Amino acid sequence: MLMRSFAGGVVFSGDKVLLFKNERNEWMLPRGKMHDGEISSEAAVRRIMEESGIATEIIYTAGQTNYEFSSTTHKKPFCNKTTWYIMKSLDEENKIMKIRRKNSSRFMDFVKVDEAMNLINSGHDRSLVSLSYRKYRELEQNKECNLNKKCNLDKKCDLAKSRDLNKEYDLDKECDLSKEYDLNKEYALN
Repeated sequence: MLMRSFAGGVVFSGDKVLLFKNERNEWMLPRGKMHDGEISSEAAVRRIMEESGIATEIIYTAGQTNYEFSSTTHKKPFCNKTTWYIMKSLDEENKIMKIRRKNSSRFMDFVKVDEAMNLINSGHDRSLVSLSYRKYRELEQNKECNLNKKCNLDKKCDLAKSRDLNKEYDLDKECDLSKEYDLNKEYALN
C-alpha cells in the first residue's frame, strides 16, 4: 500500500468555516499533499494560503484521518493520511482569491457552520467541522475570559466553584482559569 501524507485545515472566521467545492461538485475541507521534508503544520498553512489567499494561524491540532482506496489508474492501493488543524482566519474581511485554473470548477467560500454541515459530502469532514467548531468556540471563550479576567457563572469557573458546595463564593472576584481539575483524580471515579 502506498502511503501519502496530507495536511488540512478547519478554518474558522466567527461562525463560518472555509469550504471548497471540488471538480465533482462535492463540498469539503481544504487539504493538500505535503512536499518532501515539509512538516504538517507548515503544509496546512501553505495550502490554505495557496488555495484561498487567506492568511491563517493554527490554534489547535484537530487530529488525523486515513482514507484508503484502490486506484484504478495506478492499479494499487493507497492510503492518504491527513493531519488536521483547527485554524483561524487572520483576514477580517475573508477576501478569498478568485483563482480559476484551466478546466477547474473549484470554488472556495466561508459558509455558516450549520449550513456547512448540510453541504459537506464526507462524514469525516462533517465530524471534523462539528468537533473542531466546539473546540474553536471553547478556545475563543477562554481567550475572552482571560482577557477580561472575569468569568460568568456559565463558564469554566462553575466547575471549580461547585467542587465545595458548602463554601460561599463572591461571584465578583476574579477567576483563575489556569487551574484545571482532573475529575477522575478529584473524585476517584472508577
